[in-house]
Amino acid sequence: MTRSLLLLCLLFMGFTLPAQSPELVIPGNPPYQIRDVEVSPDGQLVVSSSGAQVRFWDYASGKLLRTLRIPNGSVFTDNINHLAFSNDGQYLAAVSENTFSLLSVADMAVVDQREIYPAKLDRTRFLGDVTAHPSRNEFYFFLAGGKECQIAMYKIGERALFTNTKYTYPGEEPSPAKRLSFTPDGRQLLVTYLARREASIVDIYAATASALPGGQAILPDGNFLYEDRQDGAITLTVAKTDGQLVWRKRITHPDIKKLGKLYQNFVADAGQETFYYGLEGEGMISGNYRTGAGVAYVTKPGGSSNSVLQLYRSGKLLVTNRDPNRIAEARNGQVFRHFGAPLLSVSDLRTTPDGLQFAMGSRSGEIRHVRLTDRGPRQAIISPVGKSEHLAISRGGRYVASSHPDGRVSWSDAQTGSTVMVTLAYPEPRAVGLDEQGNMLVASPGGVAYYPAGSTRASWTVKGNDYPKAFAEHWFVAFSPDGRQVLSNDFVEVDNPGQATVLTAYDTRQGKVQWRSRIPCGTFQYRPDGKTVIGGSFLKDVVTINARDGKVIRTYTRRDGTHFEAAFNAAGDKLTGQERPTEGSTDETITVVGAASGQIEQRLAGHQGTVNATGFLDGDFLLSAGFDNTVRLWDLRSGREAAKLFFFDDRGDWVIITPDGRFDATPEAMKYMYYTLGKEILPLEQLYAGFFTPGLLGAVLSRSEGPVRPLSIGQVENPPSVSIRYSSGTRNLIVEDDQTEEITKVLAQAQDAVLTLSAVGNGGGVADLRLYHNGKLVGSGARNLIVESDSEADLERDYRLQLLAGENHFRAVAINGQGTESAPAELIVSFQPPKPAAGPAAEDVITLHLLTVGINQYKNPRYNLNYAEADAAGLEAALLSGMGGIVGQTKVYSVRNQAAKREDILTALQQVTAAAKPQDVFVFYYAGHGTMSEGAEPDFFLVPHDVTQIYGNETGLAQRGISATELRTLAAAIPAQKQLYILDACQSAGLASSFARRGAAEERAIAQLARSTGTHWLTASGSTQFASEFDELGHGAFTFVLLQGLSGKAAGSDRRVSVNELKAYLDAEVPELTQRTNGVPQYPASFGFGQDFPLSVH
Repeated sequence: MTRSLLLLCLLFMGFTLPAQSPELVIPGNPPYQIRDVEVSPDGQLVVSSSGAQVRFWDYASGKLLRTLRIPNGSVFTDNINHLAFSNDGQYLAAVSENTFSLLSVADMAVVDQREIYPAKLDRTRFLGDVTAHPSRNEFYFFLAGGKECQIAMYKIGERALFTNTKYTYPGEEPSPAKRLSFTPDGRQLLVTYLARREASIVDIYAATASALPGGQAILPDGNFLYEDRQDGAITLTVAKTDGQLVWRKRITHPDIKKLGKLYQNFVADAGQETFYYGLEGEGMISGNYRTGAGVAYVTKPGGSSNSVLQLYRSGKLLVTNRDPNRIAEARNGQVFRHFGAPLLSVSDLRTTPDGLQFAMGSRSGEIRHVRLTDRGPRQAIISPVGKSEHLAISRGGRYVASSHPDGRVSWSDAQTGSTVMVTLAYPEPRAVGLDEQGNMLVASPGGVAYYPAGSTRASWTVKGNDYPKAFAEHWFVAFSPDGRQVLSNDFVEVDNPGQATVLTAYDTRQGKVQWRSRIPCGTFQYRPDGKTVIGGSFLKDVVTINARDGKVIRTYTRRDGTHFEAAFNAAGDKLTGQERPTEGSTDETITVVGAASGQIEQRLAGHQGTVNATGFLDGDFLLSAGFDNTVRLWDLRSGREAAKLFFFDDRGDWVIITPDGRFDATPEAMKYMYYTLGKEILPLEQLYAGFFTPGLLGAVLSRSEGPVRPLSIGQVENPPSVSIRYSSGTRNLIVEDDQTEEITKVLAQAQDAVLTLSAVGNGGGVADLRLYHNGKLVGSGARNLIVESDSEADLERDYRLQLLAGENHFRAVAINGQGTESAPAELIVSFQPPKPAAGPAAEDVITLHLLTVGINQYKNPRYNLNYAEADAAGLEAALLSGMGGIVGQTKVYSVRNQAAKREDILTALQQVTAAAKPQDVFVFYYAGHGTMSEGAEPDFFLVPHDVTQIYGNETGLAQRGISATELRTLAAAIPAQKQLYILDACQSAGLASSFARRGAAEERAIAQLARSTGTHWLTASGSTQFASEFDELGHGAFTFVLLQGLSGKAAGSDRRVSVNELKAYLDAEVPELTQRTNGVPQYPASFGFGQDFPLSVH
């Protein structure tokens, strides 16, 4: 071996490892193509590379542990194409176009990095595949400068890089090494090149190399695989090292004729003696590599279209796909599961600078209209016609238009949900624009065309210059505030690129050209008065133009690498750009530039990757979308990131996270979320109580702190641990919170059971223990005796209860003083009671327990309401009718007006507790006032009839109100495992400002109440809103929609209305009704953690 140092440009970089604290993870898949996938030797980790990112995945759970970005200064060279684990699994090598990086697997961090070539575009110098030596602590990788090739050796223990072998490329035009394969003895290394038939065999001990045409891989048995392509067929040959033929197969398939020269990935399964040879597209060749039996062209599992194949263990193949880019595990030829969450990768974004609405396009082909509300983003898929190339949204946000890569143009009305495809006057549309009324201009190289709102045909057209290179230029369209003038750019071929842009103004009423001017503008916007236009260009100019005659008023030219985008604020005095200091550098920093001065006023940094689009919003906010799968909301008053938003493919789910660790999300989105601490996975529930903040977006937009300032994420104490001990007769079983994927199952012989929960604080103490039976909190009711006992644990409790027929799913958690939960200990106990001699016994009949409270008349008449009684009576009638065919009997508890004092409501709840059985259903409906207290420990309260002062009398509220803390105890004590609580709770209209401070805290209290009890809660309005009452409806708006949903309008395909279906119906219809009747949308809040169950059948 030649031990000379590499005679190349070599840069050593030192790294320090960051201190770890819990990190909230939404495991999104990358926006870039997945280049490589590797599995650690112990099978615990899967790593993937995409762009400049390396993702570490926990194999057992499929959860993302960390995304590590390894930029090297240029988008031309920072794609990490190849990965390899060391033999001991302690290190990972990552190779980009020009850089070798060594990563510590334990810390998931870079510990050494070598820049082999400068970070710039150079097609003659590149790095190739990397692999670990079979028996030595060394990495080997390929590099080439022209036709001179090298096999480099990196000694991990010494952190030293050497040249192993130099040789001349065996073909005419050098190509990167796509694959390196060692012989089992580690002496010979097969180098297979990308897009070429050539291959080389390198003796790393002798430091010699020779050509090996057609060589593709070294198989696990030491034999060589060769390939030859001729006449639309692939011939695979396996031979021994001495050239002796083992087998040869010629494979034909129609798709093979379409393949180019890009040979793809290869992996062999030694356990099953099977190989997988991936081709372009959805095909691969597979069969027995020892005998050649069954070798044939087959479709990749799930129709995966990317190039990466990797083996986890025998029989478990990992494959990757594109659009979306994701990893799938296949078993027996079928996709078994996918890694990561289906996050929406936003490719384009356009905002309404005078509002809180925007349109966004995605790489999956959806176009969405989004409105930011106090309750979170409200989304509508408005155009299912494919990917967006250029988006436009009207002032006011009602209309959205888009040009598409296939040459079509769509126009959509977000309010009605209608979409039309227009008939193009000129082909290859490059940009679209909209005025406030929805009128549209489409710009193409051939000319511009004007379409009245909703029309598929143009009312006027003007021919353009038809510049042959126009497809590469930046096009844009802008309407004047009054809609009477529209601007578009066209291009002419001139020697000076700065003079190629022709800005043209048109009269929208007649289609006449008002003026043309050669101004270097790639993006432009009218100021509010319509008299001037501000333009920005990729040539870094900021231009002010007279809208009447097109004359330039002033020009500012920047030389700091700022490139401007199509984003102006409502006043037209600010625009955005991205900084690109050098050619090829990534544009991750957003700049806000003053249009009058041309100077940078703010720099906004945070995106981990290129920023795709930016746009201003009302209230001094800015929105940006990046290649890191995030949409970020920036507060321009503070110059800081206010929140990150995540959206999901094919659904309306979302997540919002603030820099201090608070989060809000839809229930489905929360299923994908968790925390990581290094390689340890912490369930979301462990930190849920401290950081879940319903109505968080409203708090961000109003710049309020929210109900509680949470702990810093770095101050979270260690969570406790918990175990379940089950005993029945002589059976005794302990289940720890070991986070294994399989839940222990037990077959019970008797219906009576004792479960003992033991918790250890791990330094943080134990404040509470909770046991959930089929998702519902077990309380201290007569049939659920709880006994605390002395033991070595910090806290231990015995629960004596009766099992239900079938599977009984138990989940135990321990909670410390900070509200941090343990990982759950889970157990499934199955019980089959003896078959009865006759029909079902009376105790087996399902009963609906329905408690409705309606308070129109309060002791203090200032709090009187109009429709609370009618709402309660209507709900009562709807459920009695709808559930008649579902339950065997009903018990109704009606509480109204003067009879709705604290003791009256509690008495009714106690009656339900005494009568209900575990298989029963309990529905609690409350129509009256509700509020949040303001003491040292604030709590949510229902306000009974005899509370005479809702605000300012904390003692009176505590004595006569019913708190969320009491409701949790009462809900836990009621044996019925299916429980729904509906609160149509109003606030005193005279105290709106006070309620604005209380609203978010109220939602948080109800959310925690729902989660801690394992029950469903529906509430009439979210933070800072008042539940609306309307004379014309005869009900409160919330209950009116509720009754409509129960009548069948919320029913699914099975003609049943379930709790979750009712939630979805309320979420969609209440805002629309209140917007239509009151001019302000009211957003209901729903929180559910119990079993879904039907409420009516139609």
